[in-house]
Amino acid sequence: KWLDDTQQVLEEKKEIKRKCDLLLKIYEEQRIEKLRYEMTKYKMAARAALYEWIDYSVEPRPDPAALLRSAGFEPEILDLEDAD
Repeated sequence: KWLDDTQQVLEEKKEIKRKCDLLLKIYEEQRIEKLRYEMTKYKMAARAALYEWIDYSVEPRPDPAALLRSAGFEPEILDLEDAD
């Protein structure tokens, strides 16, 4: 029993070390910054497309956040909030 418990603890510690090594590798290769850059780029493109789509609407124009929500998307993804 003691040996099984010790083996389980060792396996858990190995898994934690593996995850830490992976995180370290990600940070060393600046993958986080690259991902942030790409996400920002896609957010900007999506917002531009959304506002261009809204420009085709008749007055009164729909709220961008409400429009996204009605299409099944979370407006927070594009850093949008509902208009008051």
